[in-house]
Amino acid sequence: MPTSHVARIGTAAPLLGAVAFSTGCNDDGGGPSLSPLAKTASARLVGAEGPPVTFSALAVDPAPVGGGGGGPQQLPRLHIDSTMHAVAGRHGLLLAVGLLVACGAGERQAPGTADLVIDKAPTNSGNRQVGVAGEPLEQDFRARVTRDGEPVEGVTVYWTTMQGSMNPVTDVTDADGTSASRWTPKYFYGEQEAFASLEPVTGPRVPGSVLPGMIMFTAIGGPDPDAANTVHVLTDGGNRFQPASITVMVGDTVNWLWPVASAGHNIVPDDGNLPATSGAPTGYPKFLSFRFMTPGVYHYHCAVHGGPGGVGMSGAVTVASLPPTD
Repeated sequence: MPTSHVARIGTAAPLLGAVAFSTGCNDDGGGPSLSPLAKTASARLVGAEGPPVTFSALAVDPAPVGGGGGGPQQLPRLHIDSTMHAVAGRHGLLLAVGLLVACGAGERQAPGTADLVIDKAPTNSGNRQVGVAGEPLEQDFRARVTRDGEPVEGVTVYWTTMQGSMNPVTDVTDADGTSASRWTPKYFYGEQEAFASLEPVTGPRVPGSVLPGMIMFTAIGGPDPDAANTVHVLTDGGNRFQPASITVMVGDTVNWLWPVASAGHNIVPDDGNLPATSGAPTGYPKFLSFRFMTPGVYHYHCAVHGGPGGVGMSGAVTVASLPPTD
């Protein structure tokens, strides 16, 4: 049920007397019925004729009421800003927008604006990119902050990662509620994590853990596709390894990279030993890295599209000895 209270209002004019007002609040401890903002209330001079005058209320004072122990209750507090005026007339009291009202005895926390919500941008969030380990990703990560489903401008978003670096580490949302940061993943081949949050993040965390008010982005750091020691595992233009033959030095690493559109391939050593197998046939995104420590020629093939001895989709790695040192 709505709650009625009596209080005294001071205005720019002399004190006008006691005012009865009511709000959409409950007496049963259930709190306000107008949420998240108390939108309207009504007021009139006690004893005045005519119906109450309805006005707008911008917010609700969180001050508790109720003296406890049978004592008198504390009256709700009415706050009037510097632009507030009150005019007494035959039909009651007219109030300007700006009144802040308090709710009934059961309330312990005032209704405020809805909590800010952070999520990935609905388009072009940049999540789940595949990039070169140790180099900035091609696209920014983009997060959006909303309140009641509407974008909020001017909110600071904190960008963090335990794998690499973010630039910038803090960013303020624009008119679309969007914040952006560019991630440079660490020099590590595999999936990595970065985070956007509404609060600063301090101290170590368990990898993969997401705190309240935080969202997680992921990306895969992989080999440089243009590096001399990278072999492309291709489908477009014919199933093949490119280059089919590569020469490296003892101690060098060869990276096999399944690019976009590559599908249904694997790497199997002809001798069943070296290089290591990549597992079941698969496609993008995928990579295999292997470091060769012994001179020799190592042959391999795709189990689906090739075979041992250079049949079909096959390749070779020649590992040369290091030159003698002086």
